[in-house]
Amino acid sequence: MTLKKFTLAEWFQNNAMVNLKRLTQAESEIQGHPAPHYSGSLSLLARVRALREAKASLRRFPTRYEGGVWQCEESNKILRCR
Repeated sequence: MTLKKFTLAEWFQNNAMVNLKRLTQAESEIQGHPAPHYSGSLSLLARVRALREAKASLRRFPTRYEGGVWQCEESNKILRCR
């Protein structure tokens, strides 16, 4: 139902918390399903947003993004890959 109007890559681009335009895209395959995978440095705006969220904690904030999604049609789910 979620992918009714979009491809998996378009859905991920609309729902990702980072700007995917600056990231490198690679196609991979997980359990026989296509899985777009993105990696690269976060933009300055995304880094500032992450710093603001991590301000109260002692953990480091991210400067890179790596991940993607894949769709399992049998279980009708969209799953993330790392």
